Order: sequence, then C-alpha cells, then structure tokens
Amino acid sequence: MARRTAILLSLVALGLLLFGCVNYEQTLKMQPTGAGEAEIYYWFQPGSFSMDPTAAPPSTEADIKSVYEQGGMKVGNIKVESKTEKDAEGNPVEWTHVKFDLNFDNASSLALVGLGDLGEVTEVKWEETPDGYTFTEDIIPSPDFADQLGMTEYHITFAVNMPGKILSASDPGKIDGSKVTWSWDLDSYSKLGAEFTMTCTSAKAGAEVAGGMGVWLWVIIGIVVVIIIIVIIIIVAVAGKKKK
Repeated sequence: MARRTAILLSLVALGLLLFGCVNYEQTLKMQPTGAGEAEIYYWFQPGSFSMDPTAAPPSTEADIKSVYEQGGMKVGNIKVESKTEKDAEGNPVEWTHVKFDLNFDNASSLALVGLGDLGEVTEVKWEETPDGYTFTEDIIPSPDFADQLGMTEYHITFAVNMPGKILSASDPGKIDGSKVTWSWDLDSYSKLGAEFTMTCTSAKAGAEVAGGMGVWLWVIIGIVVVIIIIVIIIIVAVAGKKKK
C-alpha cells in the first residue's frame, strides 16, 4: 500500500513538473473605438519546466514577439528579470518575471494569441451601444488544470479599464470606477468548467460629467431666473412709488 501511494505521489509530482505553474496578469485599457493596450505580466519557475524547457512561456524578446505580434498587434516595453526568492520552507527558488505592452487596433485580435498553457480564447468582442460600451472575452481553461486542485499559490488575473464608469460585470468581477478585475487562484480557475465568459458594460466616456454638468446648469438657470424675477419686482415697485 505504501509503495502504491509513493508511486501515485511521484506521478502527481511529475504531472506538475510537466505542466509547470505560471502566475498570469492581463490588464486592458480600452478606447471607445475598440482599440487599446494590454499590459501582460507573468512569472514562473523555470525549474518547473525542466522536463520540457520548450513548454515554458516565452521569455526572450524574439519569442515574445513571435507569439504575440499577430493580427497587426505590436509588442513594446519588454522587461524580463530573473529573481531568486524563498519558498514557504525558506529554500531559494529562481523565478522569471516577464512584462510587456501589447497594442492593438481591434479587441478581437486578442483571441489570436490565446493564453498559452492557461487555455484558449475563443472570442473577444467590443460593442458600442447608444448608452455605452460592452467588452466580452470567452475563454476555455486548459484541461490540464483539472488536476491542479489545492494550488492556491498561483494566481490568474484579468482586468479591463473601460472608457467610462462600469455599469455591470459578470461574476466574480470586482468593479472599481471604470475598472473591473477578475481573479482566481489555480484551484478556483480549474473549476470554471468547459467555457467561461468575462463581460462588462460601461457608460460612454464623459457621460457622468455631462450628466452632472446638466444638473448644475439647470440649477444655475433657475437661480438666474429667480434673480431676474426679483429685479423685475423691485423695478416695478420703485416705478410705482415714483408715480405716486
């Protein structure tokens, strides 16, 4: 029984090494036209890909551009750093941190690059309505995540900055003004199911300001009207006294 358990644990450990674990953050800044900029940031332990180094996320300028410069998108501000940090037991562990910007003319282009080992992006849509804008991203988490239960130290985050104040967002999105953020640890991400949709709707840029100015404009007009009426009453009263 002990030998069987040891073999099972070895297979689980081998699965983690083959899969590797990556922390991933994607932050979009959308423009009213549907163009925008994505800040991509991921960090991983190169050692977790020791069984197959080619499976590691891109970490050189050439590889990053090869993967992400598709559909007219442009990569810029590439920063790659290697850091040695201590794990929970105090042992030194090497991490590779990769950060870069991705400029795009159409949000739908983001579906071309996908999420690597994290899964597939099936569709990204940007829609303008009379009252605002809607962003939608459909993802299919990688089947490999089904075995990552309990992996709470790795995180996946998607954030979108919209042109105006966020009016609504799909769960578990957290709204902060014009920004909405979806975030999971690996355990939670593995339970999303076959397909998951992130969507949010915002007011048009400046809509709140215009609405606020409208209220104040009517207040000012009201005050001016009252003042004019008072002045007219005073003038009439003064003129009446002079006639007497």
